[in-house]
Amino acid sequence: AALIQERFSGMPVYICANLPYYITSPVIMYLLQSRLPVENITVMVQKEAAERLSKYPNVLVDCSSSLYWLKPDVARAIIRKYGSRRVLFGTDYPFWPQKPEIEDLLKLGLKDDEYEDIFWRNAADVYQLTFDDHATGGATDA
Repeated sequence: AALIQERFSGMPVYICANLPYYITSPVIMYLLQSRLPVENITVMVQKEAAERLSKYPNVLVDCSSSLYWLKPDVARAIIRKYGSRRVLFGTDYPFWPQKPEIEDLLKLGLKDDEYEDIFWRNAADVYQLTFDDHATGGATDA
């Protein structure tokens, strides 16, 4: 906390991490209670931690590299269980190519609005982005 306040004072803080199960809760609780100017926290966690975190409506998941390992019906069931408004499209590029990530997601047979949530709407909400009519084909609610 002192390092962030000292070296990056006044700048927004974005945190991205892959957390082992045994430290997930302490790290997340520290970040939430530290009063740092955190704009966004993105973490990869194990299934048990994800289930505990899913009760909080502002917790989203990123599908990077996971679609390769999941059967389409399992991935679709997970997305529908938690809702497409809680899933962000992501890749581990350059370590994982983007094209297969997109293809795997499109193979799930989701509804158009679910794809819009996952591919852009959720990220737009997280990063408070707005789009003009031309960029969204007429939609203005980012």
